[in-house]
Amino acid sequence: MLLKDKVAIVTGGASGIGRAIALGYAKEGATVVVADINYDGAAAVVEMMKADIKGLAMQIDVTNSDQIKKMVDTVKNEFGHIDILVNSAAYTKSAPLSESSIEDWDKIFATNVRGTLMAIQAVAEVMEKQGSGNIINMTSLAAFRGRSGQHAYCAASGTINTMSMNIAHQLGRFGIHVNAIAPGLINTDFEELTTDTPVQREERISRIPLQRAGKPEDVVGTAVFLASDMSEYITGITVVVDGGMQTHLSGFRD
Repeated sequence: MLLKDKVAIVTGGASGIGRAIALGYAKEGATVVVADINYDGAAAVVEMMKADIKGLAMQIDVTNSDQIKKMVDTVKNEFGHIDILVNSAAYTKSAPLSESSIEDWDKIFATNVRGTLMAIQAVAEVMEKQGSGNIINMTSLAAFRGRSGQHAYCAASGTINTMSMNIAHQLGRFGIHVNAIAPGLINTDFEELTTDTPVQREERISRIPLQRAGKPEDVVGTAVFLASDMSEYITGITVVVDGGMQTHLSGFRD
């Protein structure tokens, strides 16, 4: 098992990609803390992983710095160390530019960017003393491609990519790896918050060389790799998991 005896925190772990990663880590031998604003959902994920490993569900709002600090302190006191942090908690809202509100912009950045930063700051204190750790920030293909109505989410995703690179530079001397994963079109409840019609969805899938939308489980292998000793000399990168969607140049057809 690639993550045996590791302790991992997965924020946003109650659903979607976060849930898939939490379950994948458990199968690889990690003790997994599933942290989510939806406690019942987090507890259900922990129940699902019982056959593989011990887990812990925690309710947390990642925009609240006190809750983040309490979470990190609790995990450190309970298990003695923290080896992996996956920042998967996210929020999006689609709206045309003319109808987009500053409140929505602020909520997206508070959850996706500030929440990620605060979790990194809190866990970095533990990892620096350990002299090791892996931090994985979930971002999106939206960081590289514009999308109508998603300007705030695209901007937040791009910020996470560059922030991950910068923090990797700062924390490398402590033996801490910081990377990001940018999924493409993945079938999750989160993706359904966008405004695709069935026709638009089929058009997007037609641009994917592998000819299908991704599943949350398609991201797990990359998340396990980046959390394991197999990626010991990798830090500061964003890995795109998109079925080849980026190979399509908008406006051109085969």
